[in-house]
Amino acid sequence: MALSPWLFAHVKHDAPYAWFRRHHGLFSSQLTPQHIDEYEHKLAEYLQLARLDIGSESDYLSVLERDTWGAVFILLVIAIEQNNTALVTSVLEDISNRDTQYDELVDVLTWLPIERSVSVIKHVLKHPNPAIRASGIESLTILKQPPDEQSLLHWLTTGSDAERIAALKLIGDLKASTHAIAEQLAQLLKSETSNEAETFYAIRAALRLGNKDFVRLLKPYLEQPNEHFNEAVIAVFSVLSKAEIEQQLEQWQQMGLPLEQRLFALMVAGLPNRMTEVLDAINDPAYNQQAGMVFSVITGLHLEDSSLSLDVNSRFAPDAANSDYADLPMPDPILVPNWWRQHQSQFDPASRYLGGHPYSPESLNDLHQNARQYTRFLAGQIATYQQPSFVADNLRARRIRVY
Repeated sequence: MALSPWLFAHVKHDAPYAWFRRHHGLFSSQLTPQHIDEYEHKLAEYLQLARLDIGSESDYLSVLERDTWGAVFILLVIAIEQNNTALVTSVLEDISNRDTQYDELVDVLTWLPIERSVSVIKHVLKHPNPAIRASGIESLTILKQPPDEQSLLHWLTTGSDAERIAALKLIGDLKASTHAIAEQLAQLLKSETSNEAETFYAIRAALRLGNKDFVRLLKPYLEQPNEHFNEAVIAVFSVLSKAEIEQQLEQWQQMGLPLEQRLFALMVAGLPNRMTEVLDAINDPAYNQQAGMVFSVITGLHLEDSSLSLDVNSRFAPDAANSDYADLPMPDPILVPNWWRQHQSQFDPASRYLGGHPYSPESLNDLHQNARQYTRFLAGQIATYQQPSFVADNLRARRIRVY
């Protein structure tokens, strides 16, 4: 069945965009799990429309430009469903040559039922490109499918840097360890040849496996902004006491750590007595939106639903210092502090808060299932460090299972 020219043009543009919208909403502080369900249903519907046009004169797959965000996802899902090994090979080669769109590859491998994608995952794990092989390992992490000990040891000892890092992430995320793997982790932590990322993810894995003493090894990652700073803060603040967290926050303030990093740390700390620093940042046009996110994640309050965001006619004009926050609601510098003054007594200064709830195993588990996406992520990460048997759901895993 061929699509009409109008519908064909619509699907050509909107099917890849449906992937983009779902992928970039997964860690949004504004979206709920129900929003992600809706995005996944829409993406599934666009895939169904794309399937209808296969074999027609124009042929949807042949005109899809592969360097368009979402195009690789659409192409590979349909190619795997059709057992079109030639197209799978061609798209993988294209990804390898352009060295991009690995996120789409991972999403493909985790979108289809495991029985449909297992042969492609095995093929990906043997691909000549180490970044593609690492994508295969990442897909196993998302699917909660830990490989055998031999495979993990191979990636840790003789694999590429990308494979080793992906394997270390898998070990930490799934708490997949044996005596031999634990010994290899210890070797990596002692090695002078390991790069910064390998060392970081080895420490992260060791902490999640219960070796809390390794938290001291994360100190270098907390001394200045770096690519692992946020993850290091989550790890350290999941393990340290409230008093130790307070001490660390004071040190950062005295050493002049940039406000962007301090705001992130305040969000993870969740300390009501530190809210003044967040409210001060709301008055800064460069950090207004990030500070609003921090306020929302700690209190569980959605600014727009609570009429605490800026009116469009306001003279206060935020201009985010980091574009990652530019699309977030703009908290009103007057209304938000007023709300906090009226409700501050509801927050126990002796407790830490996430999503409006004091930290506890029960609240973290509940938030991980039901809160807005970024709060879900934080709750899962913290619970992973604090609860020995807890393995967080990966937010990149597909939620709906309708085929």
